[in-house]
Amino acid sequence: MISHVNTGLYILGPGETAQDVAAKVYNDVHRYPALLKANDPCKWEAGDIIKVHNVAGRIATVKQGETTTELIGRMYKGHMPHQFIDKYLLWNNGKLAEELVGTEIFIPER
Repeated sequence: MISHVNTGLYILGPGETAQDVAAKVYNDVHRYPALLKANDPCKWEAGDIIKVHNVAGRIATVKQGETTTELIGRMYKGHMPHQFIDKYLLWNNGKLAEELVGTEIFIPER
């Protein structure tokens, strides 16, 4: 199932802080307090899934045997998957779909 949402999910990488995430997802490091508030009591450890408010996109759960290209194609039918690969990698800690089976992932629309 594909869900259209206004709250993104960001998978933290090693050593990433709220400031790092704000710079990546909002292009504004100063918006990090909103991330801290939305994710209290998160420990901010690698692999944690961070809620990012006010970012429109789509969420889906990765199916067993599904490749990244297949997942993107399922989430954005009628679009070329390569249009979304950089966004997919940014929001999902650079992990391929094959590494995230059973995990809800997010890809922003813009």
